[in-house]
Amino acid sequence: MKKLLQLILVSSFMVSLLASAETLEVPIQGMTCPFCADGLHRKLGELPGVEKAEVSLKLKKARLTLKEGASLDKDEIRKAIIDSGFTPGEVEAK
Repeated sequence: MKKLLQLILVSSFMVSLLASAETLEVPIQGMTCPFCADGLHRKLGELPGVEKAEVSLKLKKARLTLKEGASLDKDEIRKAIIDSGFTPGEVEAK
């Protein structure tokens, strides 16, 4: 019983940590090949406060997961995308 209670407590703690991370999505125009997506993935992953960056060539979107307690200006994200040679859409929180 004690082990079960510990497992439940640890699980709920992990879920709360995952829920506290903010996720942002940005539609992107101009990506035409896997190298485009890879370069943008690297650039977005270098932004301060970004824990995880995902770029989908198929969906033409980037998804950024921010570190807990971190914030990132939407203009910084847009600038990184523009500097990489692409056109960003509206940055939205998910």
